[in-house]
Order: sequence, then structure tokens, then C-alpha cells
Amino acid sequence: MKASYKSYAIIAAALMGCTTAHAQLQLDGRTAVNDSLTATWLFSVPEERFGQDFTATVDYHGLTGLTIDGNEVGETYTFKDVSGTKRWKIAGTDTQGNTVQQDIAFTFLPIVVIDCKVEKDNYNTGTVSVLLPDEDIVSPCKVKFRGGLTNSDKYLKRNYHLKFEDEYGNKTDYKFFNDLRSDNNWLLDAGTIDRLRVRNRILTDLWLDFARKPYYCDIEPKALNASRGKMVEVFRNGEYQGYYNMCEPIDRKQLKLTKTDEDSGELHGMLWKTDTRTTSTLMREVKPFNNSQETWDGFEVKYPDFSDVNPTDYAPLRDLIQFVAESSDEEFAQHAAERLDIPVIIDYIVFLQTIYAYDNLGKNTYWALYDKQESNKFTIAVWDFDTSVGQSWKNYEYHPSYLTPDRDIISSPNLDHSFKRLIMWNVDSIVEKSAARYRELRGNVFDTHNITQRVRNFVKMLDDSGAASREMTRWDQTKDLWGITPDLARETPFVVDWLEKRLNWLDKNYFNERKAGDTNNDGTIDVVDVNAVIMHTMGQPLLPEVYNYQLDVKRDRTIDIADVNAMINKILQTTESSNEK
Repeated sequence: MKASYKSYAIIAAALMGCTTAHAQLQLDGRTAVNDSLTATWLFSVPEERFGQDFTATVDYHGLTGLTIDGNEVGETYTFKDVSGTKRWKIAGTDTQGNTVQQDIAFTFLPIVVIDCKVEKDNYNTGTVSVLLPDEDIVSPCKVKFRGGLTNSDKYLKRNYHLKFEDEYGNKTDYKFFNDLRSDNNWLLDAGTIDRLRVRNRILTDLWLDFARKPYYCDIEPKALNASRGKMVEVFRNGEYQGYYNMCEPIDRKQLKLTKTDEDSGELHGMLWKTDTRTTSTLMREVKPFNNSQETWDGFEVKYPDFSDVNPTDYAPLRDLIQFVAESSDEEFAQHAAERLDIPVIIDYIVFLQTIYAYDNLGKNTYWALYDKQESNKFTIAVWDFDTSVGQSWKNYEYHPSYLTPDRDIISSPNLDHSFKRLIMWNVDSIVEKSAARYRELRGNVFDTHNITQRVRNFVKMLDDSGAASREMTRWDQTKDLWGITPDLARETPFVVDWLEKRLNWLDKNYFNERKAGDTNNDGTIDVVDVNAVIMHTMGQPLLPEVYNYQLDVKRDRTIDIADVNAMINKILQTTESSNEK
């Protein structure tokens, strides 16, 4: 269902932009939005209009004697060679006889206008307008600030949660973008602490282009384990807020989880988000839980909605954590594929390593159960990659040394214990499968030119639309980025260079052919490797870059003298073969 602009014309006239009801600008009968901070009207047109002349009727309600760039406005006016960087001066006389002069600018991105009091913890009802390049949609909407670290008054560019309604307060779905879903529930992701502001959108799109679907995709082929989105420009209460990623939430609908039985109340599909890194979210130990609470040691209930089913049921999640934390090596290896969606986890491990998403270890992940009445297998959905590709979450430390492109994220102490156990003993050949998956992707989606060109193309879109320059003007030297302006021209070369170096490092040092026993990954098994195994059997800790599976030459999930003998035999066989040649 879509509401036309005329449906809420009275509400919009009173609330839209910074101007009052007697000063509204429309081009071809559609709404322009005024930024009180720069006295600029912004109007969205289809991208194909850029680089061409745009002829439109001009109606500036409340002003007479209109001129644009000093030229009298007749029935229509032609804006020559429209672009995102040009400005036109519009002037006229108001009812008090005062001369009013402002700018007109164009974008080809949609514009979202929030006219509402917005708070952190409470939804307030107001009006939200989504002004597409070919249509204006205006609707009542509940709005609040959202997010984790950035959901505080400490930050200026804030994230928003929108819940659209009709005039009676009923949920109302909108399909704003053809290739995204129709829904009442939308998020505006600000990229607050990201100097590029769009890492999350670019990298999530990358994931969507290669990641395998959840284990139940034969039943639910439309299930998605990430959020799709489009870039928009946002105004709130008459002030320009910058460009945003307007995206779908990760929820039951996105993952196509089985609905709760409305008649019996029986729970089926379940979804949790890891908000804070804890020993529970890292699956290292089981903590007591209370089904009458919406959160549990870093997990937040996402489906079924806690208010709908209180008490909820943490037991399936507790059982998974207990299996990961307490099962024997043999039991874990034998049953891991029954409890975890291994193909998706392989893709996630490859992705985490490729983009070095260190803030996604033990947090910023969704754990989903398709139907707890049918299976106890969990899959994951990804979220929030703002702090990756060399970016820190600390607003005073952007490109620190611990995020250089030559780091191994898999050796991090914060690696999810389920991933760590899979890799530690190479369960179901996950090491070889991850390496093979990476090399497969390097031939297409992860091709160096392809992956860096994604960044350049995205930045070009923001530059061409004019959104990049407006973002810089709006957030010049603000405290969100510790006084650094979000300058795409400065950050883009860093991101491209980081990705190029990262892929080259992974090719040579991580996702390559690894031999059992080759502890230092130099391509040969020699006395250095034998010593590493001997030292481990004597109780010495492994070096951070050495994994148990590399020492487990006999692949029996134990490291002992039998592995030492096996390595010596490999060395002798290699020596004999060389002598024969």
C-alpha cells in the first residue's frame, strides 16, 4: 500500500522542511525540501536527468516575482545541465514585502524527511516523507534513534528506526525500492564513526553477492542472511542530516523463519542478536538465563518479539552454547554439522578474514533457528561492518597498527569458540574448504579489480549526486569523527590500498594450500616443524599463528609422539625421493 502525497498534504505543508506552510517550493508539482542550515532547497530527479536540461513548473507558495539566477520565472523554467554540484539562486518577495533568496540543488538519490521529535528509548509519532525521483510518499510514522555505541547524545549524526503507519495507527507496508522488500519497518544507518560512511553498505552488498543461503533454502528460497539497502539523503525537522543507508532490518521476515503458532502460542522460528561480546556470545561457557528477560548475557531476543511471547525461550540457544563449550573433541567433530550451518559459516569465516571485521567477533551477528520444533541447527545473518577494512570503532583512532592488512583475524582471542573449534581440529575439512572457497571467490567476486571497483563506483555515485559534498559541509570537523571531516577523496584511496594489500597478503600467507605438519607454512616439512610438535607435546603453548590441525599430522585430533614419527617419516620420504632424482 502506498499513500500519495495529496493524502497528507495538510500534514506535510505544516511539517516538511524548515519553512512554514506559506513557503513551500514544488517543481512539477513535487516537493523540494529546505535545509535551514544552508538555506538550500534539495530536489530529487531521476539519474538520467543529470547532464541534461530539466524543464519544470516552479511553484514557490508564498513568494511573488520569482526569479532564478536573475531570470524571471514564467510558466516553466529550464535548469541547464543539471548536476549534483551546481546551484541555482531562487528569489522572490514574501507577503511582508521582504526579499527572500535561497539556493536550489539537485540529487538523484531519494530524500527522506523526518518531521518528528526523536528520542533514544521511545518511539514518537510524526510524519516521514520518502521523496523518490519519480514519486512523493508521505505517511504517519513512529520514529526513534537506534544503534549501539552511537545511540547516545555524544554523537551528532544518529541512526533511526522507522515504523510506518496509516492515519489510524495501523502498520502500513511500503515498497520504496523495486528490489527491496515491502514493509513498514525500515532503518536509517548513518555510518556515524566510519570515515567513508558507507563501509557497511558496500560490504553487506558484497556478502549478498557471494554468500550461500541458509540450510533451509530449499524450503524458503527467498531467505536472506543480510540486509539490503539503498542510499538516501535525510532531513530531520528542517535540517539536513547527510547521506544514509536506508535498509531492511534483520528479522523473521528477512530470514523466512517459521512463524509462531498464533492459536497455540507454540514457538517455531527463533532469532537472537549478539549486542555485546561476552563469554556467552563467544560460546565459551553457559550462564544461567531468565526467560522473562529480553536480554541474556549479550544476546537480545529478536523473534518472536519479546512483548508478544513473554516469557521467551532461551533453551535452544543455551543448548547450542553448551554443545560448543562442553562437548568433547570427538563429539564436537561428529555432530557440529548437525548443529551449525557449516557452508554459511565457511563463507562468514572467509569474509571476516578478508575484510578484517574485528568488531564482528562475538558481536554484531544474528543467530537464527528456522523451526525449533523440526531442527536444532543454527545459521547466522551478518550485520554492521562499519569497523572493518582498517577502520577502528574508536573515534580517535581510525587506522591503527593493529588493523593493518597483514593481520590474521582467525588467531584473535575474540574469535567465536564455535569457529575456533571447527578450525582447531579442521572439522569436516573446514580449513581446506575455506581456502578453496576463498580461491574460488578470488576468480570472480573477490577479484582485486572487482572488489576495489565496488568502492570506487559507490563513491562516484555519492560524488555525482552531490551527496558527498553536502555530507562534508554538514559534518565538517564534528566530534563524531574526532574533528576529521568525512572526506571521500581522502578515505577512498586508503580503503582501496588496504584491500589490495589484504588480498595479496591472504593469497600468500593464509588461504593457500597447507600441508599437515607444515607449522610455519613455508611449503616444506622439516626439523623446524618437528620441533614445534615436540614442544607442544611437552606442554609448551602454540604460537598464535599455529593451529592444532597443523600439528595433527595423523588427523586423529590428538597431538602426540605418533605425529612426530609421522613427520619424520614424511621428511625421510621426501629426502629419499630427492636422492633418487
